[in-house]
Amino acid sequence: MTNRRDMEKLAELRAKTDRQLIALIDSTLARARRYAQILPREAQRAHAEAATLLAVVAPQDRIRLARELNRIDEIVNIRTLAAC
Repeated sequence: MTNRRDMEKLAELRAKTDRQLIALIDSTLARARRYAQILPREAQRAHAEAATLLAVVAPQDRIRLARELNRIDEIVNIRTLAAC
């Protein structure tokens, strides 16, 4: 009985941690989007931070977040090329 309850508690804790991690990545990506046009280096830092965190996210969430990372990467790369 205790083992089952412990497993349920662990599952709840994992779900909460996953939600918090996704929220952190979302806010990091939002920061990268804000900086993409005006501060490409800051956007690149935020992009790298989000990419690192992405490795531990569940696959179904990783797909959406990876798409957003790609969009930001394109914006930063276009902006960097235009500055040259």
